[in-house]
Amino acid sequence: LEPDREFISSLFKHNPEIPSIEQAEVTPAREEVFSVKTFCQLSLAPHLVKNLSELGITTLTTIQSKALPVIMGGKDALVKSQTGSGKTLTYAIPILQSLGSRLPKIDRKSGCFAIVIVPTRELAVQSFEWFQKLCKAFIWIVPCLLTGGENRKAEKARVRKGVNILISTPGRLVDHLEKTENFSLTSVEWVVLDEADRMLELGYEREVRKVLTALQEKNTVRRQSLLLSATLTTSIQQLSEISLRHPVFVDAADQEEGQEDRKELVTPEIGRAHV
Repeated sequence: LEPDREFISSLFKHNPEIPSIEQAEVTPAREEVFSVKTFCQLSLAPHLVKNLSELGITTLTTIQSKALPVIMGGKDALVKSQTGSGKTLTYAIPILQSLGSRLPKIDRKSGCFAIVIVPTRELAVQSFEWFQKLCKAFIWIVPCLLTGGENRKAEKARVRKGVNILISTPGRLVDHLEKTENFSLTSVEWVVLDEADRMLELGYEREVRKVLTALQEKNTVRRQSLLLSATLTTSIQQLSEISLRHPVFVDAADQEEGQEDRKELVTPEIGRAHV
């Protein structure tokens, strides 16, 4: 073999030219984020509308415009919408509108009327902060946060002192149900399972079922339940069957009234998240 001569292996002599493959453009399913409706068009307390406006929130997102009339009408609902589409206000506003309009006014000793269960500490904190902001319109309503990583004794003290709205992760809620005295579910009228698909992915199905069972055993008042999820799976449908009664299905991806419910995964666009 001559050192100056280029050597080409016979392995590569007969390779054909690599064809160029054109990749088709794929358009992901999209949800329109905002509707054309405003909160002034809803039957809300004027001071709640004013509070929302001061927070820079005047226009409803699409899922809010579709789900709020259903929820405010007192119906159970299965809400399918992407993360960051405005689901927090979709349940927070009806809860506060209902509790804030009662006469005589409720106070922290009136009992816990609403339980919001979320999959992670981060989401629990975020939801609690929004309830705190909205409660400026109803300063007599007391929200409370229960989540892993916090001091359990301090949480017990807050619960004993009295709360009206409870935002919690599943494990910590079950912990207090089993170990905290005077933790009563007899007044609960609202149950919200937010980001239920994520809750099941993280393995909290048993804890959620424990809470639902405890509510059925200890709760005698008429209860409205909401299940919110970014996707619809068999597990979500099974959970809805045990947690909801004759629910209305609300899908943010439906573009026209009467359109067949779409079941595909909706990938959220990157951008500003909405509560």
